[in-house]
Amino acid sequence: MPAKAKAIFARGVEDLAKGDVAGSLLQFKRAIQEFPDFYEAYYNEGIAETQLRQPKEALQSFQRAIDIRGGHYARAYFGYGLVLAQQGRSEEAEPLVRRGLDEDPSLSDGYAVLSIVLYNLNRLDEAEDAAHKALRVLNPSPRNAYITLAHVHLKKGEFRKAEQDLESYLQAVRASPCKDDEEYNLNVRKLLGEIKEKIVAQNLAGPS
Repeated sequence: MPAKAKAIFARGVEDLAKGDVAGSLLQFKRAIQEFPDFYEAYYNEGIAETQLRQPKEALQSFQRAIDIRGGHYARAYFGYGLVLAQQGRSEEAEPLVRRGLDEDPSLSDGYAVLSIVLYNLNRLDEAEDAAHKALRVLNPSPRNAYITLAHVHLKKGEFRKAEQDLESYLQAVRASPCKDDEEYNLNVRKLLGEIKEKIVAQNLAGPS
C-alpha cells in the first residue's frame, strides 16, 4: 500500500473522530484514488456516508469493502446491516449482521447492531440478549447497547431497568465523549425524565 494513501487515510480517521464528517469523507475518497483496493477506506467512507444520511452511497461503500475482502469483513457487514435497519429493512439486515458475527464473534458493535435489528423486529427478548452480549465481550461499545436495552425495557414496562440503562448510557458518554453527543443527549435526558415520571406514577398506583 502506498505511504501516501496511508497518510491520507489517517487524516480522514482523525477528521471523523473530531466530528468533521464531510472532511473525512473527502480524505477517504482521496485515499481510495491513491489505492483502489483500500478496503478500510471504503469501510470508513461508508461510516461517514451513514452519518451524512447518504444511505445509498453508504451501502455501496460497505459492499465494496466486503467485495475487496472476498466476503470476509465483519465490520462492513455490521455497517451494511445498520443502514438497512435505519431504512426499515431489518428482515434483510439480520442475516447480514449474523454473517458478520460469524466472521468475528468478538466484536461488540456486531451484537449492538443485532440488538437494534431484533428490537425493530419486535423480538424483544432476543434484542435484550444481544445487547447484553455487546456489553460482555472484550472492549465493549456500550452506547448502542444501553440505548437498545432502555427501549426494550420501556416497551416491556420495566421502567426501573430502563432508567438504569439510560443512566449507564450517560455515564459511558461522560467517560468517552464525542463531538455530536450534546443534541442526542438532550433527547436521552428528556426520555429519562419521562421514565422517572412513569416510575413515580407506578409507585403511586401501588401493586396491581
